[in-house]
Amino acid sequence: DDGRFDIPPIPEHHMLYAHAQATIALCVLYGMTKERRFAEPARRAVDYAIAAQGPHGGWRYDPGKPGDMSVTGWYLMALKSAEMAGIEVPPATWTRFEEFVNSVAVADGSQYGYRFETPLRPPGPVKAAVSAEGLLCRQYFGWPRREPRLVAGIEHLLATNAIAWPSRTMRLEETPVEKDVYAWYYITQVVHHAGGEPWQRWNAALRDVLPSAQVPSGPQAGSWDPGLDKWGHIGGRLFTTCFCTWMLEVYYRHLPLYQELAD
Repeated sequence: DDGRFDIPPIPEHHMLYAHAQATIALCVLYGMTKERRFAEPARRAVDYAIAAQGPHGGWRYDPGKPGDMSVTGWYLMALKSAEMAGIEVPPATWTRFEEFVNSVAVADGSQYGYRFETPLRPPGPVKAAVSAEGLLCRQYFGWPRREPRLVAGIEHLLATNAIAWPSRTMRLEETPVEKDVYAWYYITQVVHHAGGEPWQRWNAALRDVLPSAQVPSGPQAGSWDPGLDKWGHIGGRLFTTCFCTWMLEVYYRHLPLYQELAD
């Protein structure tokens, strides 16, 4: 009745992640079908998400607590999915949301930290995944495509991250980059929206590396190996497979926010 999903027992700090992701799925389902049986559950789920927003505009592990950029990014997608389905999100929610993103901005807003804890210390740590989430928020908040801070942030992400799939047989010193499907997922969205040469550069690897890394046969066919992934030891094979699938759906799932005007 309060809008929470009856999720099987999982670690407590996963619950609000899970609520956001389930809300995305439900809002997309309602938006695609417009079936009345999904309307009220979707609205309740969105209401719970709004009520769980922290005092500084973000979300974290418990409702109403100061947020972190990792959890907060999923609520961007949940609330935007709600709006796309015709479910209203109060303007005040977005205002507070943007205030939170401002609070974790570093490098003039081209990068983002995980949390803001005290004015005596800059937000941090600054990692690829949360920087990409922050930039994605900025895109949805209305930053223009050629906003210098957005351009600089994308270039930093592309310069310090690459889609590569290290083999389990490689020695550690041979691994070219850290495998981090969580970061790659958010970078893919940001660069896909930006389009142009940065997207061509990123997509050149995305479209080749991910399909070639998919398990072709046997009991794990169709999945992606979690080995050597930054969070794969926690999330497992389903985690890795979901993120790879979402990246390969970006061509069809998310319309680019920016469209080039004809000359």
